[in-house]
Amino acid sequence: MKLSNDVTRDMLFDVVQEFLGDLEKEQKEATEKYKNNPSNLFDHDVSLVYQIAGDMLKSRLDTICE
Repeated sequence: MKLSNDVTRDMLFDVVQEFLGDLEKEQKEATEKYKNNPSNLFDHDVSLVYQIAGDMLKSRLDTICE
């Protein structure tokens, strides 16, 4: 991937923040669906996947922020 020359760190930060917000929203929705129907393990698994994806991204960002 190659970014254009006018992309700033703030722009990248905003994109990452939006992405993390989307992941959190989807994770919460899947968690609620699972709470409403505990026999639906798919929603439980989806919730875990979104949580893991968010945690992985945050971990990678922490690495470059140090």
